[in-house]
Amino acid sequence: MKKYILFLIAFMVYVTAQAQTDTLTHFSLEQAIDYAIKKQYDMEKAQLDVQATEMQFKEVRGVGMPQINAGVDFRQYFQIPTTVVKASAFDPTAPPDAVAALKFGTTFNTTASVTASQILFSSDYIVALQATKELRELTAKNLYRTEIEVAYGVTKAYYLVLVTTERIKLVDFTLERLEKLLSDTRASYQAGFVEKIDVDRIEVNYNNALVERQNLQTGIEIVLNMLKFQMGYPIEQPLVLTAQLDKVIFEGLVVDTTSSVNNRIEYDLLQSKLRINEFDLKRRKLAYAPYFGAYAGFAMQAMRYQFDLFNFSKDWYPYSYWGLQLNVPVFDGLQKHYKIQQAKISMLQTKQDMYKLESGIKVEVRAAAINYQGALNVLKTRKANMDLAANVAVVTKEKYQAGVGTNIEVVTAVSEYRTSQINYFNALYDAITAKTEYEKAKGTLYTR
Repeated sequence: MKKYILFLIAFMVYVTAQAQTDTLTHFSLEQAIDYAIKKQYDMEKAQLDVQATEMQFKEVRGVGMPQINAGVDFRQYFQIPTTVVKASAFDPTAPPDAVAALKFGTTFNTTASVTASQILFSSDYIVALQATKELRELTAKNLYRTEIEVAYGVTKAYYLVLVTTERIKLVDFTLERLEKLLSDTRASYQAGFVEKIDVDRIEVNYNNALVERQNLQTGIEIVLNMLKFQMGYPIEQPLVLTAQLDKVIFEGLVVDTTSSVNNRIEYDLLQSKLRINEFDLKRRKLAYAPYFGAYAGFAMQAMRYQFDLFNFSKDWYPYSYWGLQLNVPVFDGLQKHYKIQQAKISMLQTKQDMYKLESGIKVEVRAAAINYQGALNVLKTRKANMDLAANVAVVTKEKYQAGVGTNIEVVTAVSEYRTSQINYFNALYDAITAKTEYEKAKGTLYTR
């Protein structure tokens, strides 16, 4: 019973560990994108930008809170300052223009103070707080744009791995058929039914397919590492893709450039930039408004003829105050006026950027749609050619085995089939890439 319980526990631990391993190493396209959103290097940097902007917002907000400072000022006079007064204040008989030089103060003076100030009204602060809120949104949109770029890179790399994997499978299938054909032809040659050149032709095709298999095997490692890099996935860890190429859906084209403009994060970013320009213009205009603030302070002074500041049995002399401060701008050489003009120009420049981007997006969507449709047409043709070439290869082999076909026909058919396979998978990847480009142009490739 103890052995049975221990075996059951060990089995459960193994199953749990295996499930965790599968979760970490097996990825659909959506899972790969989600992983990249959390782990990819550019994403981590963009998230740090969001955190930095949040700290900047809190910094600006802190300007409007009470500002409290404490300090200690120690001063030793080597020569006590002199104050000049009229001598008649002490001697009525002194001439009217006579003066008396007096020294007031002590050698050692210390002031300990606490001061506080509070903004009551400041147009700069109000507008800066509003602009910083918009800046937070702008940074969040930048993060979203990075997510889209990451999803775009992962999607292309993911499908490239799938296409390369399928090409390896087909080359393996071709190698298997060529190996069987080569073995049969060698047997026929040994029996005297065919010539040595017939064996050599097939062997050349077999060796070419073998070299192609080796190149694809090297290529799959490269593109797989590229995908890991795009995901921010550890290069040394295994990665298994669970998606299948035959599940890729090539939907119909719906070219709606107006909707595409509104879906594009780049256009949304320019809208945020325009709002920030508007806040800047507002701040420049409100610079003519006065500043109003309040302040207060409390201090204690120690005045000694000897350095005995830490002797707290002697007197410290307190004083306190409060006040209001009003600053009204009167004339600054038209600096504010020209700053307002600069802000207006910045707004016009941003609007021009928006018009340019809007036109560019419309052109981009139409071009991507044309490219996508062309890629689908090529894919359809390549698929039909591959099916025809496969059928020709089968019929030619049957004719050759029946003695009514030639070895050259078999080799040519196999070579054409291999070429049609390569053309098909190239067209398939081109179609997937065109589909990805089209979705990106329309702003539907990735949504939160």
